[in-house]
Amino acid sequence: MVQKLNIKELADSVLQGNRLSLSKALTLVESKRKEDIRASRELINNVLPASGNALRIGITGAPGVGKSTIIEKLGEKILESKARLAVLSVDPTSPTSGGSILGDKTRMEELSRHPQVFVRPSPSGTEGGGVAVNTRDQITLCEAAGFDVVIVETVGVGQAETAASLMVDYLLLLLLPGSGDELQGIKRGIMEVAHAFAFTKSDILEKSLVNQSVSDLRMALHMIHEEVPEIFTCSGVTGEGIITIWKAVNQFSQHRKKEGAWEANRREQDLKYFDTLLRKNLWLEFLSEKEVETKIGVCRDRIASLELSPQSAVDLIVEDYFKRGK
Repeated sequence: MVQKLNIKELADSVLQGNRLSLSKALTLVESKRKEDIRASRELINNVLPASGNALRIGITGAPGVGKSTIIEKLGEKILESKARLAVLSVDPTSPTSGGSILGDKTRMEELSRHPQVFVRPSPSGTEGGGVAVNTRDQITLCEAAGFDVVIVETVGVGQAETAASLMVDYLLLLLLPGSGDELQGIKRGIMEVAHAFAFTKSDILEKSLVNQSVSDLRMALHMIHEEVPEIFTCSGVTGEGIITIWKAVNQFSQHRKKEGAWEANRREQDLKYFDTLLRKNLWLEFLSEKEVETKIGVCRDRIASLELSPQSAVDLIVEDYFKRGK
């Protein structure tokens, strides 16, 4: 961050629902500077007791499937219930330049202008799974700021995009009719963790094609689910099917809360997030050691000259690390 922030004051302002402070807080948790990382942890701890009350919805699907336009229409239905809505859009980061366009907000023109809505695009960085490394903390901040519903729009990388399922209550996978995506139901991954599926652009495609796609997907899902999840058809242009999806989300959340699975799932997500962070931070600590960095450089040279296999190089680095009493 450019200027020194008073974390307690920032946290209090976020809790009061100040949008500018929320933006500053989200920028803080996105920062990779060591001092900002420490400050962001303090910030999250300050607002954590006020979080956890929002309905978290994940919207995922391949690029071009219409995620942003569906969110625009879904947001309209959510606002009819007088709820405050936050949309966290994760934009892909270029592996070459390291930059992100962050243009999803422009495809949500109506939502972006609504006083009850907060839209925030963020770069995915090097994080896999369709979300950013800080997305979960961003959800916490939006909840602490008083938003009733938080939608997470993922990058749209396909089968590997399962990380969102570990931070939302309801994950909706969008598909294009006739694209062949429905046949991916026989594979493990996103098809296994999604709570529901929706075929988009039903207004511009032949009804027979849409119906056949629904039938094919249902047959494929029978192979990995005892009870096949709901399959919808919808349009981000006409709004067809959006109200049905919103009703299904509410029914799902009410049922889960009634049977006691809602909080249990949240706590399980917390523990999985803890495990993920623990592994990541231990890995970063390992790589930060000067001796390890030197050893890695030597091993890279030996691998390049065909003196050492990659597997043997890893063994040498790990053995050397623990011989030094680590």
